[in-house]
Amino acid sequence: MSHRALEIERDIANIKKAVAEMGQMVAESLRGSVKALTERNNDLAYRVIFRDRLIDLKELELESLCVEFVATRQPAASDVRFIYATSKINNELERIGDYTESIARHALQLNETEAFKEYVDLPKMAAEAEGMLLDALQAFAAGDDHLAQQTLHRDEIVDHLQDDIYREMLALSGKKPIAGDLQRILSILIITNKIERIADQVCNICEEVIYLATGQQIKHEAKRKPNVLFLCIGNSVRSQMAEAYLRAFAEGEFEAVSAGTHPTPLHPLTLKVMQEEGIDISHQRSKSLNSIDLMDVQIVITLCDEAAQECPSLPFKTNLFHWSIPDPVSAVGSEKEKLQAFRATRDLVKEKIREFIQAYENTAIS
Repeated sequence: MSHRALEIERDIANIKKAVAEMGQMVAESLRGSVKALTERNNDLAYRVIFRDRLIDLKELELESLCVEFVATRQPAASDVRFIYATSKINNELERIGDYTESIARHALQLNETEAFKEYVDLPKMAAEAEGMLLDALQAFAAGDDHLAQQTLHRDEIVDHLQDDIYREMLALSGKKPIAGDLQRILSILIITNKIERIADQVCNICEEVIYLATGQQIKHEAKRKPNVLFLCIGNSVRSQMAEAYLRAFAEGEFEAVSAGTHPTPLHPLTLKVMQEEGIDISHQRSKSLNSIDLMDVQIVITLCDEAAQECPSLPFKTNLFHWSIPDPVSAVGSEKEKLQAFRATRDLVKEKIREFIQAYENTAIS
């Protein structure tokens, strides 16, 4: 091996060592910030806050190593890719450090109040995020894209724990609050959001490891299609129309499903007016909301005020929208007048669906 090759190998080893050191500092801060909360340990919280300055200094050190390497070694393409990925990982670790400092500050605030509740899912969530971080660092050190891929999938565990905490806090906030309870609930939700963001930053690290090992950029690969649930009372008219139109107009961009809080059979006039549009929905069936796994739904759209009132608490990241659309079943008059009411509802649903798709496509483009 030439002298230049030995120098490059030494420099890369030093950069990897700096990443490992910074990663350990960040992992300790995550562990300490949550422990400061669960054990009501203010000394530990202060240490996490003060450590953030050391993490920032380590970030600058690592950045200098990367810049010096590029400036002095005239790196080959593979080494440039290494420096690029390392710089991105450096930024992600610094950001995680900022999140842990924020958690520690909220822990200090919560520790000044009466113990609110026993923390169960929150430390589990933090431990999972820390485990992801340590595995991501190991994957970087070893150039192990398979470990990075496995770590990416564990983000769903963190998301599910966050949803459990969110539901618990939502239930607590619905009870008669004691003085200070709402502020404590808000602080806990902020902490869980920070932990969830940490897991997301770890996923970014894993994506850089995969890029480094394979040259494959997965950040911009197509994600799973959003699953949209249309919800009304009977699931016999409006939500069935919306489901059918989204499938017809969106060209496979969404998964669509509909349900009712009190389902009734598909109305014959719904079939008729949709057939006029060239859309056959005879295969669709009314479904109960209880048959839908809300954890698999990313967007919920309620189409009547009653459904909006009866809609259960949703997972933390689920988007909820409301369209107040008249129910044509309540129309009175001749058969022709009733048919016109169904057509009016159909046309309004179609307009709403087109607006929804257009807004989604504009956002995706921008």
